[in-house]
Amino acid sequence: MIIQPLIHFLLGFGTSFIGSIPLGAINATTIRISMTYGVPYALRFILGATIAELFYSYSCVQFSGYLLSIPSLEFYIQLFSIPVFLILGISYWIARPKKETGKELSANNIFVQGLSIGFLNPLQIPFWLAYTTYFLSAGWIRQDVALLNIFIVGIILGSSILLYILARFASSLEGKIRLSEKTINQFTAVIFLMLALYQVGRLTLIL
Repeated sequence: MIIQPLIHFLLGFGTSFIGSIPLGAINATTIRISMTYGVPYALRFILGATIAELFYSYSCVQFSGYLLSIPSLEFYIQLFSIPVFLILGISYWIARPKKETGKELSANNIFVQGLSIGFLNPLQIPFWLAYTTYFLSAGWIRQDVALLNIFIVGIILGSSILLYILARFASSLEGKIRLSEKTINQFTAVIFLMLALYQVGRLTLIL
């Protein structure tokens, strides 16, 4: 009885953990916040981003049949991501370092920032649509509500733990290598701008 739930959990956890390793919008921002303000603030960002991923992954897993029937869904998601990444990249590049206390930083609500960037990163939709349909067609996961919910729990824990590891690593790195907030912001900006160029390249190949 426990084998199927365990398989669903491990598939969700492993796919999410490995899929979150490549540097993207969420993990780049997690690194920036951890290096600039510390792990506790990075955890607030991770919580917000995780809620957004829960929404996207749940939608993809539960409504994969409907979403796959929408023509050019992936194309429009990639198109939407280009201006989002450009705006985020430019905003981080021109951002001025702020000398903020913990109280002032809390008022800025890093949790909402994680929620916002998470929802502005819909590239998770084609990712989870592809893996969900593949796992279903291969018979690795079943069209069962309880088992699919366990699969989603694995997804959320996989990405959250990976982001936590990145936050801890970035925090320890900051203790050894002193980087200014301006340098960290510019590094994050370059990541977002590269993601925008990557999406442009993918759309160019499709067209």
